[in-house]
Amino acid sequence: MGTTRTCICQNPECQKTFTTNNPNHSGKYCSNACYKAARWPGQRRFTVPCTQCGKEVERKKNELEASKQVFCSRSCHDAWRHAHGPRGENHHQYSRVEVICDQCGKTFRKNPFAVANRNARFCSKDCQNNWNRLNAPNLQMGSKNPRYTQQSVACAQCGQTVSRQPWQIEGYAIQFCNSVCMGAWRAEHLTGENSPNWRGGHPEYYGPNWEQQRRKARQRDGYTCQHCGRNERELGRELDVHHITPFRRFGYMRGQNDAYQTANRLENLISLCNPCHKRAEDRTL
Repeated sequence: MGTTRTCICQNPECQKTFTTNNPNHSGKYCSNACYKAARWPGQRRFTVPCTQCGKEVERKKNELEASKQVFCSRSCHDAWRHAHGPRGENHHQYSRVEVICDQCGKTFRKNPFAVANRNARFCSKDCQNNWNRLNAPNLQMGSKNPRYTQQSVACAQCGQTVSRQPWQIEGYAIQFCNSVCMGAWRAEHLTGENSPNWRGGHPEYYGPNWEQQRRKARQRDGYTCQHCGRNERELGRELDVHHITPFRRFGYMRGQNDAYQTANRLENLISLCNPCHKRAEDRTL
């Protein structure tokens, strides 16, 4: 440690007398705050009241010099501007001109660029729509529009008439008025052997050695799903055992052959949790 020295802080707003025995200390400032205040006076913070609500907020010196008003939030800023700021014709950006509505004849004010960029000028959306129906054929709605190409078809479930585009009729042989009718029709006509996902039904019997092979497969795999790594303790149930090559492809017929022995070989079995089993089954459609 060095010799104790007595120094005076060179910050004009402090000028505090302090002592230091650090030989590396310049002795110019008593603290880091005084150093920053002297070197960068614009960064010094002051506590001032919000112009709108009076709440005290901290602001830098350069921020106070740049603006006469101080606000604690955006809402206070907007409220003060709404009450004291220039509005309407007194605003420096006000440049609206008087326009006569092409539909109802009402006089209103609008920005010059909006008037110049539109052939028709309207005081409201309703006036614009009414004018379009009478004077703009290309903007007419529904069947009155010359580009209207929708065709009427019957719902396959309830018979209600609905309108569809030609590409919708060509792409879908059967049309429905809503998702409820579509679900009802599919539940009646696309179940069992009529379903595009039909795989011959789930066999009720995998052969006399199935339960034994199933236990051996789970034990071999450590009672852990071989895809996601979750075990039976985490799942709270036994794992499913999946045939890598689907059982139905071996052509087993109960009492007529022993194809189940080949289908139930441990090399063809894998332990999976229920979600992974469903994904594996979908991949073997």
